[in-house]
Amino acid sequence: MLNKRADKLELLRIAEAVALEKSIDKELIISSMENGIAKAAKSKFGQDNEIKVLINRDNGDIEIFRKLIVSEKPENANIEIKLEDAIKLNETNKEKKIGDEVLQPLPSFDFGRIAAQTAKQVINFNVREAERERQYNDFIDKKDTILSGIVKRLEFGNVIVDLGRTEAIIQKK
Repeated sequence: MLNKRADKLELLRIAEAVALEKSIDKELIISSMENGIAKAAKSKFGQDNEIKVLINRDNGDIEIFRKLIVSEKPENANIEIKLEDAIKLNETNKEKKIGDEVLQPLPSFDFGRIAAQTAKQVINFNVREAERERQYNDFIDKKDTILSGIVKRLEFGNVIVDLGRTEAIIQKK
């Protein structure tokens, strides 16, 4: 996994670069990375586990946890834990009550090819969605107004116009 210091800092630099390039929030990129790693971790630790990943925003440390709910009589060990066991896990869990959430640390692991591909797909999907949302918000208030742009190309009779950060289509009809 990404355990070397250079890899961790590179992860943060990549998030920053993508955020600048796509004009979206860096926090959104990092949270989508967390979601992608969590999905990959689910394939490693089991689909019935609730996985939470935290990436330290300063040094790039990646921590993987399993979310567990404190209960009196746990029926499913993958999602429930006794209060005594939660306290053994971490002393800060002494204040927890029945029904509260506890995070159990999981060991870091090497992504397999398929898990890495899954994480990449989740990150790409979230970035595309954020980019679409940004574009929509940029132009929703410009509806029914005239914009200026540069004609880039013609495709099947449609005109593709560069509007700066995005392209628009003037349809043939």
